[in-house]
Amino acid sequence: MKPTRELPDLSLRVPATSANLGPGFDMFGIALDLYTTFEFQFVEQPGCRLRAVDGEEIPIPPERNLVLVAYLRFLEEQGLATVPGLEVTVDAGAPRGRGFGSSASALVAGLGAARQVLQSSGQKQIAPERELELLTEIEGHPDNIAPALLGGFVFSYERDGGGVGAIRRRLPEDLGLVALIPDFTISTRQSRGQLPAQLTRSDCLRNMRGVLLWMEYLSSGDPKYLEEALQLDRIHQPTRARLIPGFDRLQQEARQIGLYGVSISGSGPALLAYYPRQNEQKIRTNLASALSEVYPSPEGALRFCRPDYEGLLVMKGDPVPGAAAGGFTGNP
Repeated sequence: MKPTRELPDLSLRVPATSANLGPGFDMFGIALDLYTTFEFQFVEQPGCRLRAVDGEEIPIPPERNLVLVAYLRFLEEQGLATVPGLEVTVDAGAPRGRGFGSSASALVAGLGAARQVLQSSGQKQIAPERELELLTEIEGHPDNIAPALLGGFVFSYERDGGGVGAIRRRLPEDLGLVALIPDFTISTRQSRGQLPAQLTRSDCLRNMRGVLLWMEYLSSGDPKYLEEALQLDRIHQPTRARLIPGFDRLQQEARQIGLYGVSISGSGPALLAYYPRQNEQKIRTNLASALSEVYPSPEGALRFCRPDYEGLLVMKGDPVPGAAAGGFTGNP
């Protein structure tokens, strides 16, 4: 396809995310340094073609191509009459369909491409709060969207009367994180279909305690609060665990392994384990042993990672000044 003359190529980096983090269902999320890069070429022909980094085309219909969906939605928001097409090369840092926010990454990348078009055409940029609101409307919930866009630990919430709020925090420096990635996928729809229609008052109160203990951990850095918080979810993990071999065992044996705890990453089936960072080698050995009965290649399933505090990052192209995290509280 013929490139447009006005728009230079654009390269974006978007972090993978882990959402819920135990008791923070549809509210908590962490950006991780497992990055997906999106290389954009703006072309004259409308639409969007996706390719993997090896050049193989990714066959996704337009209505399910979330890069395109977000790109068009943001340009429509500003009333742009002429919309360039997209050629996109995707280099995924975390496998799709495992619970690391791949849909959120695609939506945030589409926003990044729209920002570039708006800037090059002299159009006004969309306010950061509105960006998050529109992305949440498309995704359905903000827990992956907010950290993918903003970076850090994010408590995101939909306001009564409209709009989405986000509070960002840093994690204690001595916290280690490791993603446990199985060799199968679970659709978000399938996973959400496991959730209970009603909860008891006792279960609701347990989750509320878990959320408060998570926030106390962030404030104090004392891991005893994190250990307890990760045991208190009753909204989603007890039912989702039926689809994830090994989760119940890891949760029960977390302390023997040397972990603070473990949570289902988003809708699963991947898990996120939390541990004292200085014990990484011990954790690597212990986890591989604990997973050997349920993971075909337990060592290959482990991805040790760190929090990302940048969110959507322009690697090549024209950054949009002040559009990343402005308007949100608690910037790391």
